[in-house]
Amino acid sequence: MTAVRRAVQILVFTAFAAIVWMTRYPLTVQLNPAMLFKADPLIMVATSIAERVLLPGLIIAALTLLLTLIFGRVFCGWLCPLGALNDATAFIARKAAKLFHARLTDHPLPSAIFVKYIVLACIGALAVAGIQFVWLFDPITICVRSLSFSVIPLANHIFDSLGAALIQATNYYPPIDNMYHVLKEALFDPRRPIYPHAPVIGIIFGLILLMTFFVRRLWCRYLCPLGGMLAVVAKFSFLKRRSPVCAGPCRICKDVCRMGAINDDNSYKPSECIVCMDCVRYCPSQKTSFKFSELLPVIAAPIVEASSPATGMSRSQFMGWVSASLVLLLPSAAQAMFKYRKRKVLRPPAALPEAEFVQRCVRCGNCMKVCVTNCLQPVLLESGLDGIWTPKIDAAIGYCEYGCTLCGHVCPTGAIPPLSVEQKSRTKMGLAQILQDTCIPWSRGEDCLVCEEHCPTSRKAIQTSKIVVNGRQVLVPSIDANSCVGCALCENVCPASPKGVVVEPLA
Repeated sequence: MTAVRRAVQILVFTAFAAIVWMTRYPLTVQLNPAMLFKADPLIMVATSIAERVLLPGLIIAALTLLLTLIFGRVFCGWLCPLGALNDATAFIARKAAKLFHARLTDHPLPSAIFVKYIVLACIGALAVAGIQFVWLFDPITICVRSLSFSVIPLANHIFDSLGAALIQATNYYPPIDNMYHVLKEALFDPRRPIYPHAPVIGIIFGLILLMTFFVRRLWCRYLCPLGGMLAVVAKFSFLKRRSPVCAGPCRICKDVCRMGAINDDNSYKPSECIVCMDCVRYCPSQKTSFKFSELLPVIAAPIVEASSPATGMSRSQFMGWVSASLVLLLPSAAQAMFKYRKRKVLRPPAALPEAEFVQRCVRCGNCMKVCVTNCLQPVLLESGLDGIWTPKIDAAIGYCEYGCTLCGHVCPTGAIPPLSVEQKSRTKMGLAQILQDTCIPWSRGEDCLVCEEHCPTSRKAIQTSKIVVNGRQVLVPSIDANSCVGCALCENVCPASPKGVVVEPLA
C-alpha cells in the first residue's frame, strides 16, 4: 500500500507541476490552473467569508471535505503537492545521511501541535473582519506561487544559458540550434519573465522544505492551516486504524509515523493521521490495518472534566485560553493595521474595486505567470499591508496586451473576472496623462510621437496638435479620455526619462 501511495503522490504532483508549468501564453493546457485552488477548502471558505460571497469553487472544495470525512486526511498524505515535496525532501535527507554515515534523528515537538489550529483560527478571525490573509499560509498557494515565481523562471534561465552556450560552442550547428528552439517553444517560456520578489518567495519555500531535516513533515504537523481544517473533519472519519495493543516494548509504528499520530499505548489521533500506511507496512505482527467504522460516526464534542481547584489549570489549557483571547482581539487589531493604504496601483483589466480586489485575490500568481508581456508584477507595499503580492501592471517592464484576456480566465476566485476580447477593448484600467514638463515635444520642442504610433485603440486615444515650442512648430500629444483604456503601452514605450506619459489608476 505504501508503494501505491508513493505512486499516487508522484502522479498527482507531476500533473500539478505540469499544469503550473504550462500556465503561460497562449495557455494551451486543457485543465485550467484555477481548478487547483477550487479544490482547496481553506482558500474557498476563507475568501468567501472575507468577501461575503459564495464562490462557485465552494462546491468542489466541499468534495475535498467529503473525501476527508470518508477516508481521513488522505489529501495531506496522498494528494497535497507540498506534502509530497516534504516526503521527497525527507527521503533525500535520509539517503544523504546514509551516504555520509550520519544519523538523521527526528525531533518532534508535541507541544506545538496546536499551532496549526491557532493559525487556522487567526485566518478565520481575519476573514470575519473582512481581511483575507489565507494566501500566506495555504499550501496550494505556496506551491503554485513558488513554482511560478522562483522555480520555473530559474529553470527557464538555466535552459537559456546552457542552450546559448551549446549553440555557440558548436558554431550554430543547425540541428542543435533547431532542437533548442523546438524545446524552447514546447516546454519553456519564450519570454524571459522577471519577478523582483522571486528570491524572497524562493527562500520561504526552501525553508519550509528544510524543516523536514529536523522534524518529518514539520510544516504539516504544526503549521499548515489547511491540515488543521482537514484535521477537524478527519477526527470523525469513517476509515479508522485498527491495531491490537502491543505486548512488549515494540514502538516501531510510533517511531515510523511521520505525523506523530500514534501514542505510546498504540492508540492514535485520527485528526493527525494522514493515512500513509507506514504503520501497516512496518508492523512486525502484521495485525495493523485500516477499516471502515459504522456508517454514521458519533459527532460529539469530547467530555472534558473540569479541573479541580487542587490541580488548577494545565499548561495546555492556559495556552488555549491565551490563544483564544488573541484570536478574539485579532479582528479589531487587524482592521486598525490594514486601514491605511498608501496609494492605488494599476490593476489588471476588469479587476474588482480595490477594497474588494485585495480581499478576493489569493496571490496564486496565475495571472502574472500567464501574462504575455510580463507586465503583471507582485506588489510589495505600494498599496498597503493588505495589498502585498497582489498583481499590478508595471509599465517599466511591460504593458497590457490589447487582445489578451488570459489573466481573467486563470483567476480562481474572480478577483479578475473573465472577459472576451471585445469586452476588454471597452474596459478601462486607468487613464494616461501627458506630463508636459518631461514629454519631449512639449518640453524640448523636438519631434517624438512614439506614444501615438503605438497606441492600440481603434480610435487613437493619443491625439496630436501643432503648437510652437521654443520657436519651432511641433506636433504634441494629448489624451482622449473617452478612448484611453489605460493599457500602459504608451508609458512603456515612451523614450523620455523620466517618462513623459504615465498611466494613473482610475479613482
